[in-house]
Amino acid sequence: MREKRQKGKEDKREKRKEIRERINRLFKIGLRSKEISKILGIPSRTVRYYLQGAEFPRLPLRTRVTPRDIIWIERLLASGATIEEISEILRLNGRKVFKVIRDQGLANTQSLKPNP
Repeated sequence: MREKRQKGKEDKREKRKEIRERINRLFKIGLRSKEISKILGIPSRTVRYYLQGAEFPRLPLRTRVTPRDIIWIERLLASGATIEEISEILRLNGRKVFKVIRDQGLANTQSLKPNP
C-alpha cells in the first residue's frame, strides 16, 4: 500500500516537472500564458503559477484599494518608496497606486509615472 502511494507521488512529481519544462520552453519562444494554456490544454492560472515558480516576475493581483492600503501608501511614500515598490509590497495594481497618490494629493503626479 505504501509503495503504491510512493509511486503515485513520484509519477505526479515527474508529470509536474514535465509540464513546467514544456511551459518554460513555450514561454521562451515568446508565447503568452493564454496561448500556452490553449496549446497544452491546461488552465492559464496553472501556466502563470508555473511561470511564477520559474522565477518570472508576477503581476500584482489586487485592483481594489482599501482604506488600510491608502494609509500604507502614504507611509511608504513618506519613506521614499516608488510606485513600483509600493505596488509590489501591497500586491496592488500600479495604476491604482498612482490614482490613490493623485486623488489624495500625496505627491506631485507630474513627476510620477504609472506602471504600464
